[in-house]
Amino acid sequence: ERRGAEESLSWQQYYEISRKVYIVLMKRNDPREAFLLAKLDFERDTRNWPDPSTPVFERRVRRQDFFRSWFELADVNTDNMEASTYASFVDTTAHTIVMRDPASGAYMLRPDAEVYELVHAHTKAQKRMRNRLLAWQHSAASRSRGHSNYEAPTVASAAARRSKHEAGVHQRPMVRGAAG
Repeated sequence: ERRGAEESLSWQQYYEISRKVYIVLMKRNDPREAFLLAKLDFERDTRNWPDPSTPVFERRVRRQDFFRSWFELADVNTDNMEASTYASFVDTTAHTIVMRDPASGAYMLRPDAEVYELVHAHTKAQKRMRNRLLAWQHSAASRSRGHSNYEAPTVASAAARRSKHEAGVHQRPMVRGAAG
């Protein structure tokens, strides 16, 4: 929304975005906690704009302050200070909370329930991948200990064993020679 010559967000617009970011970062949907955190952030991010006498929920967050708040989110929620890491965090979070309307092509916020489902589907996939990696590392460590009464397995037999293990973890079989 524009107020004067400046683009800004109202409390309601800010809260809609903040609630979805809360779901992404906290991986839960607690409306009360999301509201309280959004209110605290809104008070700080408005920087008393347009002036300090304006009641909190009538204030607005200016465009540059909104972008600064995303920078701070990236700073707090990433492991390093690389620009590419910050950009990846913002991009991933934005793609999780925003979608494109198929009819109009306009960008719009996803419903909270959809954001929650996307976050949990991603979290489950990460856990499956981590478990597969740990299982593979464990089996590789067991094989590398070796025994004096037989030789280490060949690369082919190790790959077959790994493939058998992955198939047991509901991995879809690869189809060779299929046109892609």
